[in-house]
Amino acid sequence: MRKEAALHLQESRFDLLEDVKTVNIGNEMAVTISIGMGYNGLSYSQNYEFARNAIDIALGRGGDQAVVKVPENVTYYGGKSQRMEKSTRVKARVKAHAFREIVAVKDEVYVMGHRMGDADSFGASVGIYRIARTLDKPAHIVLNDIGSSMQPMVDMFRDNNEYEEDMIINNAQALEMVGNNAVLVVVDVSKPSITECPELLKRCKSVVVLDHHRQGAEIIEKHFTLDRNMEGPDHKASLEPDELAEMVKAVRHIEQALGDGEKKASESEKKNMAIARKSIVAGCDIKAGDKFTEDNLTAKRPGTGLSPMLWNQVIGQTAKRDFAADEMIEL
Repeated sequence: MRKEAALHLQESRFDLLEDVKTVNIGNEMAVTISIGMGYNGLSYSQNYEFARNAIDIALGRGGDQAVVKVPENVTYYGGKSQRMEKSTRVKARVKAHAFREIVAVKDEVYVMGHRMGDADSFGASVGIYRIARTLDKPAHIVLNDIGSSMQPMVDMFRDNNEYEEDMIINNAQALEMVGNNAVLVVVDVSKPSITECPELLKRCKSVVVLDHHRQGAEIIEKHFTLDRNMEGPDHKASLEPDELAEMVKAVRHIEQALGDGEKKASESEKKNMAIARKSIVAGCDIKAGDKFTEDNLTAKRPGTGLSPMLWNQVIGQTAKRDFAADEMIEL
């Protein structure tokens, strides 16, 4: 958009905000728009930042308005229908309606979060699952490795007759089951590389991402110039050769710190694993034939025996021999 057109919109006080409310093509919801605009920055990149900040402000004030940001000030237009300082109202309403329309035309819904899922990820997945089932759509949560802290929560659903047996499936099952008219909902993560099943992203034509985190970068873009004193608006905000070299060096350090994305013990950690980790041991004297229970088992160092990660599998099994207190349990 040219600056002259932006100024014309400001002179008309963005009357299109009211005009758009008259649109009626069978839509159930009244149409509103939010506009963010930025100009007079030192570069295209700065104008982009102005515009992005402006739209965030517009949505934060309830939407249905225009915000114009220039270096000197911020100007507001419209916003007659809502002026609450709350970003969720407009965004939540629009996203919920759009999500319902997407699910309505799909045959099935798959939900997944990030690898090594936590309570946030699993809780969000269950929420989307319930929405899909309320809309009478088959739904599945893709979940693989389950940590000890998450196991009780997952078991609560797996052992509940109110939920389908295939509510929770693994990667292999998801890839085998997914059809051509499925929608994949990704929650609590926006980076494809660390989702529960990156392959599923490629198999599903419809993907919805719902994530409250700031989006992480997988690609870095930066303007480059041979001399910042050259003519043109972008040179002032660009990196010169020595600065680019430093940035690349810093990125390589970050890549090393991030690792390969696989959660595993480093060589230095492996030396201390047996000492630092714990094993399942007898909390008191246990006789052959006794059932292993929460009352007669505990976890203590070192970690050379059964891992506490197997706690739920051990509980309820029968002792095949006598165990003295603090003796490591064997199955």
